[in-house]
Amino acid sequence: VQKVAASENENLNSLAGEILKDVALTNKLLRLVNTVSYSHAGGGTISTVSRAVALVGFAGIRNLALSLV
Repeated sequence: VQKVAASENENLNSLAGEILKDVALTNKLLRLVNTVSYSHAGGGTISTVSRAVALVGFAGIRNLALSLV
């Protein structure tokens, strides 16, 4: 996840695919984007990883992954 998030040549779907390989990271990401601070930007409940990645951004995903290590 760190390698894909740091790359400038990867796209959103490849990062979402890497996140889906890690259950803990997937759960943490979905919990994060469904908090009050992201609810106004997401327009309701967010249930897909690709939409969550779009809201949080690559840098946010990188920080989120580091917090699980």
